[in-house]
Amino acid sequence: HGDEDATLPRRVSIYLTRIQQLLAKSHKKSCTSFVYPDQGTLLWTQQLLLKLWAYLLQHVDAAPFPVQQLQLEILYQVMTRGELDVGGCVDCGNSHGHSTSYAEFVTWYRRVLVDTVHFVVTKLNRRAVCNEVRTFCVQVLAVAYFRLPEFRHQLLLALLPADPALGTVAEWDACSES
Repeated sequence: HGDEDATLPRRVSIYLTRIQQLLAKSHKKSCTSFVYPDQGTLLWTQQLLLKLWAYLLQHVDAAPFPVQQLQLEILYQVMTRGELDVGGCVDCGNSHGHSTSYAEFVTWYRRVLVDTVHFVVTKLNRRAVCNEVRTFCVQVLAVAYFRLPEFRHQLLLALLPADPALGTVAEWDACSES
């Protein structure tokens, strides 16, 4: 039974490496994404990616260090897949003619991304954070900046000086209005 326990992280690493290789594949040159025959297949894939994202996020802290690093890399790969780039649609709901299931997907996407930001902030509030986790945190915050307008707004408010006498960065002033 002891040998089986020792090989479990190795087996998990092999499966995670295969997932990582699959996520690196793409039919497109502009972004890492596959081309889908119809909207239903795309939505199914988006839901599968979100399930994987949520599952890995929930279990990453319980994994041994080498497996944890693979999980963090896969999380970032999933986050940056073209299938999940809802971009400006994060606030669109049904107003752009999307089906209810798409609106539900966008809500679920936002929830998982917010949960990931919470995970990252919790990690960064610890005293010691290894370089691999710190790199993942930076990647997540960059994605959240562009995909969560309310996060971008709060981040810019925190960074911009409250006292105009301290000086301002003109480019940041323009961004804070968005």
